[in-house]
Amino acid sequence: MRWMLAILLGVFLAACQEADSPAVSRVAGGSAVEGETITARLLAADGTALSLARVHATSPDLPDWSLDAWTDSVGSVRIVVPKGARLLVLQVESTSWGGDGPVVFRIPLRPSLDTTLTQERWGALNGRILLDAGWQPVRVAIPGLSQSADVHGGSFVIAHLPPGSWPLSVDAESLGVSKRFDLGTVAMPAGGTDVYREFDVDRSSTFRMDFEDSAGSLAQTGCIEGELLLDAVHPPSDCRTMDSGEGSWEGASLWAHLVGTPVRSGGLRVSLARSGAYPVVVAADSMRFMAMGTGNVRLVLAVRDDSGRRQVEGPRLVLRSTWIRQAFAMSEWIKDRPQPISVEAVYFVVEDETWLVLDRLEFSNPRR
Repeated sequence: MRWMLAILLGVFLAACQEADSPAVSRVAGGSAVEGETITARLLAADGTALSLARVHATSPDLPDWSLDAWTDSVGSVRIVVPKGARLLVLQVESTSWGGDGPVVFRIPLRPSLDTTLTQERWGALNGRILLDAGWQPVRVAIPGLSQSADVHGGSFVIAHLPPGSWPLSVDAESLGVSKRFDLGTVAMPAGGTDVYREFDVDRSSTFRMDFEDSAGSLAQTGCIEGELLLDAVHPPSDCRTMDSGEGSWEGASLWAHLVGTPVRSGGLRVSLARSGAYPVVVAADSMRFMAMGTGNVRLVLAVRDDSGRRQVEGPRLVLRSTWIRQAFAMSEWIKDRPQPISVEAVYFVVEDETWLVLDRLEFSNPRR
């Protein structure tokens, strides 16, 4: 059965939703104010209120805090935001819910956002892993979704995966040595269709930035303000931080609170310098990253080629309050430049208030 969570808020709300497995987590960014009240209304897909449903609220930011509440006759529940909470976790149980067990919603708190979510059936991933001789696969994981599965005889099953394109990794062992390998990505279709795939080690990545080194990641990123991005003014207030909690994809992720206007853009600059050099790309390459948040973002690259340094305008993104793997063919960015170019920085440009969570920024070419 499909269910809808209609979130009606007083002041602060952003939401994301899990499938029927409570282990799945997908979140967005934001902040809360002590004492504000969230009002959530739980509805079935046909509009019927889920009345008298038990809601257990916790926050990873406040390990000692929890709250039990019940929906009223129209399916509404009210929760006062505790001091220091950036993320609320609601575990919902109802005799009229149907399905197996409770449903878990992770609700990041952000000013003035309304959203309606529909829970849909998710498909299963059945996979087989082919590693180099001597390596024994042990466990497959999709970290940002809190999904993992043991590998038996080279095969594994993840029972519920949401639609989208998701990067996988595998922990493997050889002669007492443990190592993690990237397996590339799997595309899960909408509608709950099951997928079977065979996975080998993904060696297509030519540059990757995981934001695991907090000090180094912050040093390579900065807030921008102004019209000319290559000569942007860096405002004194800081817009970004690192988070290694439940809001991260894997390990740590970069969180940014960006503010701009139609006449004066704002945003985030991510320098790609590594040991004094920049990644070199060709039109056959692609740029990929994991992102979530709220708001609209315009992508711009700072590149250098034989003609000098210049800006390359890219697409616009509408951020979602769930992790989305974004992928762009470089041929759409540099189609007028057949020769290799170096990419010095990626700009995430905004013209309003935007929350951005970023991880796993990479360039790849499967034919290399």
